[in-house]
Amino acid sequence: MPARETGFFTSSDATDIWYQSIGQGPMTLVLCDGVACTGYIWKYFIPHFSQHYRIIHSQYRGHGESAIPQNLETMTVERFAQDINELLEYLDVQGPILLVGHSMGVQVVLECYRQRKEAFEALILINGPFGEALRHVHGNPVFAMALPWLKKAFIKWDQYIQKLWRPLLDSEITYLYAVLFEVNPWLTRRHDFRVYFEDVGAMQPLVYLAALEGATRHSAEDLLPEIKVPVLVVAGDKDRFTPYPICLKLHQGIPDAELLTLPTGSHIGPLELPEFIHLRIEKFIAERVKPAVQVARAPAQAAARNNKPTPKAKRKSKSR
Repeated sequence: MPARETGFFTSSDATDIWYQSIGQGPMTLVLCDGVACTGYIWKYFIPHFSQHYRIIHSQYRGHGESAIPQNLETMTVERFAQDINELLEYLDVQGPILLVGHSMGVQVVLECYRQRKEAFEALILINGPFGEALRHVHGNPVFAMALPWLKKAFIKWDQYIQKLWRPLLDSEITYLYAVLFEVNPWLTRRHDFRVYFEDVGAMQPLVYLAALEGATRHSAEDLLPEIKVPVLVVAGDKDRFTPYPICLKLHQGIPDAELLTLPTGSHIGPLELPEFIHLRIEKFIAERVKPAVQVARAPAQAAARNNKPTPKAKRKSKSR
């Protein structure tokens, strides 16, 4: 594994955000997680791409090592994106930057791009919607409709729910349900996927609900036609959290976007079919991103050459 640096960055509203920077290279890949996730989905992605690129990964406010904000109303997609953009400025990241998002991280990527369109060279959108995340689960809006009622219940019985929260999520029954009905059991490694339940269980229930609520309120559908950089959409044809038609709508809404379909892939594609995804991303970078970077740099390089001081011409003396 290449050199790894970790630390904390204080956002503009005084929330401490944990981050890590791994590897070096001509491009930087910025990774954006799903809700309640702290990086489990990148288990194979980071070792592969950090050999040739710099990887920057942070944990959203209220997630993992990052602090819980004083105001839970800031647990929004827009604020998650703002934290990432502030982090990139804090780290003074130079050179081409590619945003890579999984699940709700797709929404965060789109919002990062909306906030700083000039800063990014390409977007890679994996198993995620353009907005209103919870309304798409299993193709049914009932989960989003139940959210306000869940929130009231969590507030009313907070002390009891906190006692049950971690044991319930860490139970074998919860894991078996997910493996049998939500992911591909033939492609999923137990030790890879169990980390997700540990991440959710480590969050405070009301913080988790606030993040879900923020993801459900947000939409970047209006932004899709305005995206001017290369985009790769990755979709699992057996994904029940972000059903395939939602990913198709995302792909079709972005001009000249590319689509990678994961056969038999579920919502955790980067863990189920990592090599397949890695090879396709490498092809996307080689064919779409690197040429675009060269074209963008050409005028600046030409201008730099034209601005170089030239030696003064010697005056010829006239003979008398």
